[in-house]
Amino acid sequence: MHLAELLKDLVYRLKTGQSISLPPEDEIELHEAAALLRLPPTEVMRLGEIGTLPSRQVGELLLLHREDVLAYQLQQESASDALPENSADYDD
Repeated sequence: MHLAELLKDLVYRLKTGQSISLPPEDEIELHEAAALLRLPPTEVMRLGEIGTLPSRQVGELLLLHREDVLAYQLQQESASDALPENSADYDD
């Protein structure tokens, strides 16, 4: 959601008496997680759906714990570092 859309939603919720909640500092939104992981947001959503990255839905926001995202990122980097750069490294 862009800032203008967020502000419109905020004003609407205030006018209609709806509750407003902000994510805690230890939670990040889908697009921030996607940027950190260098993955499309749809892939991060899929990882949430299958439980690889725990997430929760708050209204239209998908929130993830920053610690979980960073741990997943480290795990993926470690796994890619363990792979040989090309198949020529293997002898038959």
